[in-house]
Amino acid sequence: MPVLERALASQIVDTPEAADILLVGGDGMTSDAGVACIDEYREKKRMIFLGPSAAGVSGLINLEHWCPYGR
Repeated sequence: MPVLERALASQIVDTPEAADILLVGGDGMTSDAGVACIDEYREKKRMIFLGPSAAGVSGLINLEHWCPYGR
């Protein structure tokens, strides 16, 4: 989400290991690397799934979701 990238630019890190919170967009759930990251850090780091495209998946696997357009 470009708007978040701009707003949080000074807080973005290069690797998931360095992050305190992982923000996952819809495209992060469809790539092999994204799925591997979710699997690896699911019980280790807080993850927030972003946007309407992430609502269903995050609900199915009981992870936190936030959408700027409502529930």
